[in-house]
Amino acid sequence: MTYPTELMYSKDHHWVKNSGNQSMIGLTDFILSQLGDVVHLQLPELEVKLHAGETLGTIESTKTVSDLVCPVSGKIIEVNQALFENPQLVMESPYEKGWLLRIELEGNMPQNLLSADEYLSYLSSSSGV
Repeated sequence: MTYPTELMYSKDHHWVKNSGNQSMIGLTDFILSQLGDVVHLQLPELEVKLHAGETLGTIESTKTVSDLVCPVSGKIIEVNQALFENPQLVMESPYEKGWLLRIELEGNMPQNLLSADEYLSYLSSSSGV
């Protein structure tokens, strides 16, 4: 499993890539390995405002249906449309083609986001779930 060092991570197993006042959000290798094959994603509409900690959608796999939790606050400015035709992209390329959405940030970045090293430490100390 890989965890790119330029990303930040949430304890809900999302990654965040910041670029100015925008963030791209996706799912980590760890959580994807726990889910099994992804068969469907439900993601928010454009312009929807979310707060960190709110449910942003769901992911359905062969094993379960799980809520996706927004790691930052802001307005949805882009949703990865390719995932609706091919939800397996999230598994095949979680840090590149399988990203979920882009958010225009509102306020400061949450202080509870972790570096790659901190996320790995979290996974090893708590089994990550």
